[in-house]
Amino acid sequence: MMVTLFPKRRLCEVMHTAILALGISMLLLIVPVGSHAQEKSFQLSAVNDLHYGEVLFHFYQGELFPSLVKLSVVQAQSKIPNHTQDGQLLKGGLYLAYGMHEQAEATFIELLDRAEDEDMKNQAWFYLGKTQFQRGKLGAAKVSLTRSKLPLSDRLGSEKVYLEAQLSFRQGAIVQAANNLSDWENMHDEWRNYGLYNLGVMAVRQAHEQQAVKAFTRLVSDKPDDSLTKALQDRAQLTAGLYLLDKKRPEDAAEFLRGVRLNSTDSAKALLGLGWAYSELGQYQRALVVWEELATRDFSHPAVQETHMAIAHAYGQQKNYAVAADLYQQTIEKLNQEYTRLETAKQVVRQGQFSRDLTKIPFIAQKDWFWMVSELPDSAVSPYLPELLAETHFVEAVKNYRDLLFMQQNLAHWAESMVSFNDMVAARRARFKQSAPLIQQTLNRVNIDRLKTRQQSLLRRFEVEKATPEGLASPKEQRLLTRLNEVDQRVASLSAVTASPELTSMAQKQAFLQGILTWDISAQYVERRWAIEKSLKTINTTQDSIKERVKALRQARAAAATTFAGFDQRIHQSAQRVRQLQQQVQPLMQ
Repeated sequence: MMVTLFPKRRLCEVMHTAILALGISMLLLIVPVGSHAQEKSFQLSAVNDLHYGEVLFHFYQGELFPSLVKLSVVQAQSKIPNHTQDGQLLKGGLYLAYGMHEQAEATFIELLDRAEDEDMKNQAWFYLGKTQFQRGKLGAAKVSLTRSKLPLSDRLGSEKVYLEAQLSFRQGAIVQAANNLSDWENMHDEWRNYGLYNLGVMAVRQAHEQQAVKAFTRLVSDKPDDSLTKALQDRAQLTAGLYLLDKKRPEDAAEFLRGVRLNSTDSAKALLGLGWAYSELGQYQRALVVWEELATRDFSHPAVQETHMAIAHAYGQQKNYAVAADLYQQTIEKLNQEYTRLETAKQVVRQGQFSRDLTKIPFIAQKDWFWMVSELPDSAVSPYLPELLAETHFVEAVKNYRDLLFMQQNLAHWAESMVSFNDMVAARRARFKQSAPLIQQTLNRVNIDRLKTRQQSLLRRFEVEKATPEGLASPKEQRLLTRLNEVDQRVASLSAVTASPELTSMAQKQAFLQGILTWDISAQYVERRWAIEKSLKTINTTQDSIKERVKALRQARAAAATTFAGFDQRIHQSAQRVRQLQQQVQPLMQ
């Protein structure tokens, strides 16, 4: 008799109680921590600082770590003056996403001390309350959520109601928690289904059978397109079915359990429960059909193990004792084999093979990593992964391990960068030593006083020469004037000795040419004077520019000699800090 009752007891008491215990606590963890990214503070259209836009780019790509690092850097450098409070709110949310609750709480408290905008304060109080709730500081969380005044956005307002229900539930005030969720119709779509499910679970805890069935029925009545809501509906139908089966309503239980999808993670438990519902109705053949279908699945699943015993039980109920005894014996053998497989899997985990396999999952979008666990190499652990992934603690542990791996890789990259920084500083120092003599030679060639003396000499000469047009004549014109004057003197000298028509003609030609040349010189006098004055002014400007450049070059040379000071120490300290962090991370990876 004990053998025949064992499967039913396992189903109705152990499994049912475990599912109800998980129901409330797991749903908040399903919701993306970064859901606040859709709020007003994180709208891309409101970006007024380029660096903040880069932070949001990484954030919206699911690259939370680069987003947090970039945000911390630009905040330290005061490069997002238009998004000081937005950045602080986002930073707190990123800390929250990584489970760094102390840092998140401190960040939100600091924001509340500085924020002046009421909307920003409301959001900060909300996220502070959410952080305190996750830290288990329920009293403080309740105070913070109370100070977060409505209206918040639809999404945050609905999440606030949900969190308040969670608080009441954890404090044992189940009636108050149910009252918090009673207005589920006005909750945002993202939270309405969670509220309905938990309302049903709370009704179960209060033994309000009709209210529980009503909440679960309403939840499963929709036809969603997204996989998350479908999974939630599967869980709701499983919970409702097991609850009704426990309340001796097998027919109603079967109606819910039949609604669970066959490819759902809850399908094995649902099929097991459905078989028991048929068994309670005396429909042993239908129960066998369901159980035998379930029995074809991997024996590592607890529900499949229960099914093998349930099949033997069903044959016993039909008084086919020989078959039942044989099936019990086969089940015992399979359980022994499963025990061996389980011990092997445990050994694989202890030896670190499973951890090493986790490192083979590529670090693409960090928010989607857990869907790639199915791509792990086949091992003794593989059959147990689907069941383990349904456990919140396991998912959180793997997530933390993945985060540690990511941190380890970043620290290794930074450690390599320290070597590169040393090489860069050494190269720049060597380049400076090589360039310093050339710079000094260039400075030595520049004599400002000599240039100034030359400029003064040119000015005095110009003051003299600009008095007459001939003074500004070109060198060629000066030579022509000198030649014509010599010809004039020679003709005059010859004419004094003797007169002749040839000398008269030559004198006329000389006078004609000299007149033309004088005319040309006079005609260009004004233009030439203006051009020379302009050039002299340009010399003044150029000379001033040379002075500034020489001064800047000397300052740069003096500064360059000191810019290398301190880098060696900073790099050494940073490298030492990275090594310390590596030493802190390494034990956590064991």
